[in-house]
Amino acid sequence: MSSTKLFSRQAWDKNASIYEVIRTMPFNAQLASGTLSEARFKHYITQDAHYLIGFGRALPLSPACHHYVSYLLATAYADPYEVLLGALLPCFWIYAEVGRDIHARARAANPYQAWIDTYAGEEFHAAVRAVIAATDEAAADVSPSLRARMHAAFTRATQLEWAFWDSAFRLETWPV
Repeated sequence: MSSTKLFSRQAWDKNASIYEVIRTMPFNAQLASGTLSEARFKHYITQDAHYLIGFGRALPLSPACHHYVSYLLATAYADPYEVLLGALLPCFWIYAEVGRDIHARARAANPYQAWIDTYAGEEFHAAVRAVIAATDEAAADVSPSLRARMHAAFTRATQLEWAFWDSAFRLETWPV
């Protein structure tokens, strides 16, 4: 190996002063001391969620994940709001039900307990109930043909949920 620093070390060293500003900025100081306002933390978490979505798009997706994300995005762009809700609802609802089911039968000292607790937890289930209610409200007065499209979207997304879980078990990657 050459005597020059690795890129990562050079990059860190060149930006160490910015890191120090980040480390000591009021947000992080108040986060550490537990005095950060709830409004600031909620704003941060919301923006972080948006960032992680974008970050995730920059990483290679498995075929099943690519298909599912593409389906949801196409539905969001091309279909009415009610159909989009039908397509989004299975992700919420299935995770909640799987979380509760796994929680009920999980072994003690499960290494995935935090994940299980998240999806079995009341906070997530409250969010799921809100999405169910919003979907039911949006569907209340739609035409039979639009309701059929909502059902078709729900079914397709449910199938894609299966494919997503199955692909994770198979450690699916692109074959070529």
